[in-house]
Amino acid sequence: MTENNNAHKDIDGAAAKADLQPGEKVFTVILFAVTVFLFYRSILLWQMAPGISGPAMLPLLSSGLAALLLAASIAVNIWKTTPASGRNLTFSQKTYIVLEYLFSKNVIVTIIFIFAYCVLLNFSVPFYLSSALFLWGLMSFLAKGGLVKNIIWTAMVLAFIAVVFGMLFSVVMP
Repeated sequence: MTENNNAHKDIDGAAAKADLQPGEKVFTVILFAVTVFLFYRSILLWQMAPGISGPAMLPLLSSGLAALLLAASIAVNIWKTTPASGRNLTFSQKTYIVLEYLFSKNVIVTIIFIFAYCVLLNFSVPFYLSSALFLWGLMSFLAKGGLVKNIIWTAMVLAFIAVVFGMLFSVVMP
């Protein structure tokens, strides 16, 4: 029984001692590739309108700086461990670990609530009613109780939206 507990502790210990979350290395590389593409596009824009005060200078500087910082992050993260580090896992097992981390129960329920909110709006349910159902339902699920408190928070948020966007900025709600 002690060996079983130690084996379980080693698996959990490897995950607990990880420096990075599952998928963090891959996400940084993907983000770097996107940023390099944006840097390339901003160079093309700069060639059309060169100059220090041209329209391409802000995208050029921001994407270039982001690419440099992401390259530094990749260089630092390459030596850090993840929950799958040091374990002989297949690609599908590593993918499962990442997906399990990214799509926890709370994330899946939130996606379902967002989808239901969009469906309600698409079927011409009034904005304030569908927003109230969305906010109250999701807050009640994520906060695990406090139904009356969540009704008060929902009313406050909807009042804020009505005053700021409806009255102050004259935005027509769907």
